[in-house]
Amino acid sequence: MIDDNKARGIAESFDLNCIGTIGLLIKAKRKGLLHELRSIFKIWLKNERYFAIKLINKILEQEGEKEIEL
Repeated sequence: MIDDNKARGIAESFDLNCIGTIGLLIKAKRKGLLHELRSIFKIWLKNERYFAIKLINKILEQEGEKEIEL
């Protein structure tokens, strides 16, 4: 196991493009592999996986989905 930031730093040192979990999900939705992001984000929040609600709602807005209210 290694820290995510450390792994990203190593990958970038080899000139590899890095994408995070949220970026990967956005790409999957845009390619039609996911119907929506909102349900995934709700599960994350329910299970206390921390992402700022402001960030999540901004992404949902950009993707034409309803925001999550806490």
